Amino acid sequence: MQLEVDIASKAFTNAAGERFEVLADLSFTLGAGEVGVFVGPSGCGKSTMLRILAGLDHDYQGRVTRPDDARIGMVFQEPRLLPWRSVEENVRLAAPHAGEATLSALFDVLELTAHRSHFPGELSLGLARRVALAVPQQWMNDSGDAVRRLVRRYGVTPEQLVVVHDELDLPVATLRVKSGGGLAGHNGLRSVQAHLHSDAFGRVRIGVDKPGSKDRGADHVLSRFSKRERRDIDVTLQQAADAVEVIAEEGIDAAMNRFNRPEPNPDP
Repeated sequence: MQLEVDIASKAFTNAAGERFEVLADLSFTLGAGEVGVFVGPSGCGKSTMLRILAGLDHDYQGRVTRPDDARIGMVFQEPRLLPWRSVEENVRLAAPHAGEATLSALFDVLELTAHRSHFPGELSLGLARRVALAVPQQWMNDSGDAVRRLVRRYGVTPEQLVVVHDELDLPVATLRVKSGGGLAGHNGLRSVQAHLHSDAFGRVRIGVDKPGSKDRGADHVLSRFSKRERRDIDVTLQQAADAVEVIAEEGIDAAMNRFNRPEPNPDP
């Protein structure tokens, strides 16, 4: 009993009518009890290969021979993008007020600049999941419910979650990365903790400074920044995005070492 695969060519046609080959000259055999692993970057054809093996995609040149009594099971993690909208149009649904510079920076970080005009069906699953953005419909104070659903949907632990939030206890535009710990009176964090039953999630904290009095906290966090603060905050937001990327690639300790700079001493 063995699985025999001989794929001469597999190609896709995009919305512009252009044809792109994703698999070619691929042959292998798996005997009973053997394990095969497909390794490669997003877009190299791993999911396409699995669909062919499972008999879900017949539009290819070659053959796949399975034993008559073979049973093949697969689990897919499909993206949730609107198929009739391009990648950029899907992102704009989640960030309708984002300017061109902000979107360009986002696509550059995600390595999706070349795919802005592509449709979800033209992307590999790995590429599509990079733009699977979620927009919570709850108020900030109730955002833990949305976070709980996302954590459950993607099967991650609280330790793998990073929450980016404003912080009254830090001067305006100050950035701090933190692993777990207290909530500092932040209602959004309190909601996340309550729904996850854990405070072990990472935080990227962006300082907005304290209001003049405690009873003005809500008005303070909803007020606009001054022009000078706006310039500083724009820089900090870019640093916050960089911090999240470092956390994902190198871990939260590396991010804390890189971004948690000492505060300058006040003038004597």
